[in-house]
Amino acid sequence: MGCIREPETAASRGSCSSLGGTEQLAMRLREFIFITLMALAVIVIGSAICLCPPAQPRYQNKKLQAQFDQLQGGTRDPVIQTLRDIGPDAVAFLAHQMKRKDSFIKDRYVALWPKLPALVKSRFKQPLSAAAIRVKAVEALRYMGPSFTGSDIGLAALRIALDHPDIHLRSIAEGALGDLGPQAKAAVPALIKCVSGCTNINGVWALGRIGPDAKAALPILESKMRQETGRERVYAAGAVWKIGGENAEARMVVMKALEDPDPHVRIDAKNVLGESPDMTSR
Repeated sequence: MGCIREPETAASRGSCSSLGGTEQLAMRLREFIFITLMALAVIVIGSAICLCPPAQPRYQNKKLQAQFDQLQGGTRDPVIQTLRDIGPDAVAFLAHQMKRKDSFIKDRYVALWPKLPALVKSRFKQPLSAAAIRVKAVEALRYMGPSFTGSDIGLAALRIALDHPDIHLRSIAEGALGDLGPQAKAAVPALIKCVSGCTNINGVWALGRIGPDAKAALPILESKMRQETGRERVYAAGAVWKIGGENAEARMVVMKALEDPDPHVRIDAKNVLGESPDMTSR
């Protein structure tokens, strides 16, 4: 004989609802406890950092880290001029920041920050991930200009950045090396490696800026110049011209790009001609 199921009553439904509400309350309580504990951990870690900061040079009675934290970006940012005034110590500081790595605790801190109570947030600055700090540092170094990126420490930091898996970091470093022109010739092997793997306009442009000292890059640049489409081929043609001298094929690629339906390609062609006006002469 089968089991007889008792009819569901309002009382039983109320009991289930009460049970569900209890479980939700317990979950919220656990979440609150977790966030509270993490907030306390943040306070302890933050206090420890504030109490035991690493020794740093000062400028106008402000530590380099404080100057860096205020940086918004752009060559006109007053912090960039301050970094220039500080000089080699600022370059060394930025080179160190470009090597930053997140710890397990820092990763959790960054992820937890949006969930923290407003009171806790008001007491501490919002944390940046190591990736964001690295990019901010290499941008600042480039904004400081060739007088600083061309120093031994600056060049070494940029060359190390070329081996980093972060494509954004590499791209900015390539641009900074391109700004240096022939002075960056020691970075040619690393730049060739960068442009060989994928589309890389900044790397191609940097090799062209280095000029004849980048002759080892001609094979890969010529292959990119012969691509059917894409913006990279225009900069590759410009680089081939700068590195190897007059080249009819390179000239044809750039001239054809001036009539490309893609406005970005037309702008690229004008940029290339702006750097190599002799390409227009016959």
